[in-house]
Amino acid sequence: MTSTSFKGPGVTRHHRRGSAARLRPLSVPEKHRSRARSGRSSSLRPDIEARHAGLRRRLIAVVVIACLLAAGIIARLAFLQALDPAEYVTFGESQRIRTIELPASRGSVLDRNGVDLALSVPRSTVVADPSVIDDPEAVAEALAPVLGVSTEELVGPLSGEGRFVYVARQVDTDSAEAVRQLDLAGVWLEDEPARVYPSEPVGGAMLGETDIDGNGVAGVEQLYDHLLAGEPGEKIVERGSDQTSTIVDGELHVEPAVSGQDLLLTIDQTLQFEAEKILARGVEAAGAECGVAILGQPATGDLLAVANVCVDELGTARPVSYNMAFAASYEPGSVLKIVAAAGALEDGAITTETRFEVPDYYVVADKEFTDWEEEGHATGWWNLDEIISRSSNIGTIKVAQELGRDRLHHYLAAFGFGEQTAVGFPNEAQGILRPVEEWTGSDIGSVPIGQGIAVTPVQLWAAYNVIANDGVYVEPRLLYGTVDERGGTHPAPPSASRQVVSVEAAQGVTHALQEAVERGTASDWAIRGYDVAAKTGTAWIPQPWGGYEDELGNKQYVTSFAGFVPADDPQISMLVMLDRPTDRTSGSTASGPVFYELAKFALQHLGIPNEMGAPGEAEDAGESGEAAPLPGESVQAPAAAQPPTDGP
Repeated sequence: MTSTSFKGPGVTRHHRRGSAARLRPLSVPEKHRSRARSGRSSSLRPDIEARHAGLRRRLIAVVVIACLLAAGIIARLAFLQALDPAEYVTFGESQRIRTIELPASRGSVLDRNGVDLALSVPRSTVVADPSVIDDPEAVAEALAPVLGVSTEELVGPLSGEGRFVYVARQVDTDSAEAVRQLDLAGVWLEDEPARVYPSEPVGGAMLGETDIDGNGVAGVEQLYDHLLAGEPGEKIVERGSDQTSTIVDGELHVEPAVSGQDLLLTIDQTLQFEAEKILARGVEAAGAECGVAILGQPATGDLLAVANVCVDELGTARPVSYNMAFAASYEPGSVLKIVAAAGALEDGAITTETRFEVPDYYVVADKEFTDWEEEGHATGWWNLDEIISRSSNIGTIKVAQELGRDRLHHYLAAFGFGEQTAVGFPNEAQGILRPVEEWTGSDIGSVPIGQGIAVTPVQLWAAYNVIANDGVYVEPRLLYGTVDERGGTHPAPPSASRQVVSVEAAQGVTHALQEAVERGTASDWAIRGYDVAAKTGTAWIPQPWGGYEDELGNKQYVTSFAGFVPADDPQISMLVMLDRPTDRTSGSTASGPVFYELAKFALQHLGIPNEMGAPGEAEDAGESGEAAPLPGESVQAPAAAQPPTDGP
């Protein structure tokens, strides 16, 4: 091993291969060491003091903030307890207490014999809670084929933010079971009442309907909704901690719902069915577009059947939901002639024996009138029986002139024209009876024969009841009574009534109506064994632009047949109206067969005996119930050159 030595002044270094050099620390004089110690001690003391000062400041800040928070809490508590406690008590209760509405059961609608016409039954509704549905599209795809809707229709509701949504309401039993089998999270079934009509479509125009929530929106359902709906109750319960569930035994208050009343209508379901069937046949046979048939009891004003029928696009006459009996107005034609006759008899302007010179052509003011016979008739001296039974326009005009226009207007209003009936049916029309001050000079000729005035079928039916009731107007009635929870029935108040003409005046018109059936325009529809009092009517339909001709110069018709049976003790009264018949265009040939068939059925159904103790047959009708035109009776329209006139 070699070593190398370096010599220098005062320093000797030794380096050995394989070992580290050993260094000795430099020596520092004592005075310098003491100075260094004193310097280190003086520089640390200010740092510690600064840190202590920072801690004190932070502690003070924390204490101040804590005091401020405590003061705020104390102030808030004082405010809540002393200044406005009620509001916050209410808020707290709203978070803890839940009010649940208890729906009322809707009452049923029954006919006068207790047959169900409308009732509520439980039906399943599909509902969902979107908040627990993870994949709305998948759920929609599963439900769509079951419910018969597209997936797109369901995705929206199932993706909502609420906790309750209707998916499909009041589904059928098969669909409900299919949904149950799917067992989808967040989707379930609930029962709710659905409105059903066992005899549908029979009486549909009268019964109307409810919306999906059970509110009446048409017909009887709307008219008597205040009686049928009942009053909802309520249940107050305590919520669970999740704000959705209810605490067991947490009911605080229950106000039971009050069920709606069960209503008995004056309608007889059997007569209603038969009226619609017979009317439909008559509409098709006459080539008409629509028809109305009203059957009722004149003494009480009870409506036993109200049929509304129209022809569909396939040419089949069917019951419709539009109640023309109350909502449609039309010029009635000759069936209105009873008003001028009764008024003139009542005022003493004429007697039943007064005779008038009746030509087949007559001018009133600036208007020409003719009688309905196409070939005309010789001038004759006719009394009231002949004028009514032959349906003479000119004879009726002369009777009205004796009465005067002011008194004619008075009796038209007294017979119920120009205002709604007491039934108050939804969308009921009031017809058109112009103030007498607005009448023209020729209106004393037009109005008494049923032109220049518009009436509803139910108004006209009620007007014939005045004659049947010996001069007493009885308001039409649809509500027969109510049924309580025990099944007891409570009759509705009787209809309001008023004396319009005397017994003598009414009986004078009745005799003329009997003559019309025995030997006049209605004679094809006499019923064997019964005295029938009835009148025919044929009217042209006015066009919106004035006059009675359409764009092609043709006229359209409304035909009527009104009356009551038996004439000496009326038990039923009827009106039949056909709109726009084309194959039969007179009151006798178009509306007469319907009146005859329905009257015969009603007499038998109601057990109204005839002179021989049983309902009879028509004396002159053929096997089909179809009548041949009377001698001189126009089945087609009067000649186009003639002014508007009225047929039988």
